[in-house]
Amino acid sequence: MLAIAVITVSDRAHKKEYEDLSGPVIRDILFAGLGAEVTITVVPDEKKALQAAIRGNADKDYVITTGGTGLSPRDITPKPRWSSATRPCRGSPSGCAPNR
Repeated sequence: MLAIAVITVSDRAHKKEYEDLSGPVIRDILFAGLGAEVTITVVPDEKKALQAAIRGNADKDYVITTGGTGLSPRDITPKPRWSSATRPCRGSPSGCAPNR
């Protein structure tokens, strides 16, 4: 069985100002389509938090990130994603990091 981590990057969802909707939808799609075991983590849009979450899921087959789509100077999500990827996936705008 595939083990997949979904990391939602959102300051407001992390603060519980609103519910993370994308993580559960992605989990449901991956489970229905692949029978994958999926964990969801919500982190603030902070470089260290995102990198720690990615590293903390290094035992998973894949790590998928969602969120972090803002354009303000505080929104840093794309850079930590790429710097943490072990092998970018061609054709994927945010890359992926297969760990096995």
